[in-house]
Amino acid sequence: MAIAFHPRRNLLLAAGARAETAWWTVEAGGRLAAVPLEEEQTTWPYGSENIRSMSFHPDGGMAAAADPYKTAGVRLRVVPAKGNLYDEKAGAGTLPGTEPVQSVAYSPDGRHLAVGDVGGRVRIWPATRPNESIDGVVEDFEADTDPVSPDGRFLLTQVTNPESSVVWDLLPARTTKDAEPRRRFTLPRPWTSREFLPGRDRPIVLAHHFGDGDESVYRFWTFDDDNGPPEAGGEITYAARHGVTTAVSSDGNLLVLSSPDHATAQVWDVRDMRRPVKLSDIPVLADARNRDTWFMGDRTLVTPDKRTGDPDGYDLKVWDLSDPRRPRETEGRITLGPGTFDFEYLPESELVVVQEPTETAKLWDVSDPTHPREGERLPAAPHRYWSAGRDRLVTALQDGSLQFWDVSDAQHPKRHKAMRFDLEMEKAQFSPDGKQVVTIRARNTIMIRVC
Repeated sequence: MAIAFHPRRNLLLAAGARAETAWWTVEAGGRLAAVPLEEEQTTWPYGSENIRSMSFHPDGGMAAAADPYKTAGVRLRVVPAKGNLYDEKAGAGTLPGTEPVQSVAYSPDGRHLAVGDVGGRVRIWPATRPNESIDGVVEDFEADTDPVSPDGRFLLTQVTNPESSVVWDLLPARTTKDAEPRRRFTLPRPWTSREFLPGRDRPIVLAHHFGDGDESVYRFWTFDDDNGPPEAGGEITYAARHGVTTAVSSDGNLLVLSSPDHATAQVWDVRDMRRPVKLSDIPVLADARNRDTWFMGDRTLVTPDKRTGDPDGYDLKVWDLSDPRRPRETEGRITLGPGTFDFEYLPESELVVVQEPTETAKLWDVSDPTHPREGERLPAAPHRYWSAGRDRLVTALQDGSLQFWDVSDAQHPKRHKAMRFDLEMEKAQFSPDGKQVVTIRARNTIMIRVC
């Protein structure tokens, strides 16, 4: 439960299970009296997860609350003299983030707001209302995409009226008192974007729209340090509209486009945004049941492939793109098998974890990606395994127990401590040192120190 006292009114705000929030008056002798439901009790207006932390500005005019979603950051609300803190008119914008926020606190002088996330970082914001002018929502659908630029300066939002993608410059709000984030650029229709390229010296937006025919069109916009418009790059046309997957190398220099409608993926050199160059085609499995093509690092590509002799089995094939003009099929293959639920690449541990139908997760050591080594099976409920830092993995079972593993040797993982909860865990996120974990269920969020 998150609790915050109003500094000027004799009120306490509490947020408990199921994200319900309530006002309480503090009576003589410390006795609490609930404000009647019809006046100032409501459900927190975004999502069903619990509020992790709240803080009031010392002047009592603003409240900040930690947002449980990955990139939402902090929600700001105006505290009215009377009425409901959480009605639509109380909204005062959002401070964006790149990790779920677990704690917020205003400084005693009210000039700054400290925001701590589950990744172990603390960001200091000027305690103004920097996002009153930010419209739209932050969307981050793919695991390897990020709506925040690598330098943290720009943020992408999706606006519905009119429908467009907007790039916001956050630098003014960070460097100038009472300044607000500035609308830097609106992508011309029909272009839309939800991601910046990784690993580049300058922020680069990858945008998309559907062409007139059976095609998808891509373009890049590059931002400089000045306040001028971004530079528009060349276009890439890919002859598919259905289920197109984009994979970008970790250095941001290669783009691979694939679709279940095609038996080939295209490799593009995008180092020069103005003149992207198609380098090669790679054979991939058509109609691959939405199994994506993805990068392991800068020059290793993974594609879905049919397993020989097994019509129901799928493998992951590994390609060496050291020379992207001549992709080389390696001996590396990761077997998924019939009934495979999912798989995930954990770069910090150099592992691929394959979820199997028998509530087990199979490890694959990809420290040498061209020769993956089959590892051990660990007990894990579907989608219930998480990295806790390099060579550390946590699996969860349906009964709510968490098991910690040393996976430095994927063929001989070592069982470490176990923790048991009364709740079925839906998600767990760890600090970089692995010492703290946030465990999440639909009705509860719990912060735990594990060592």
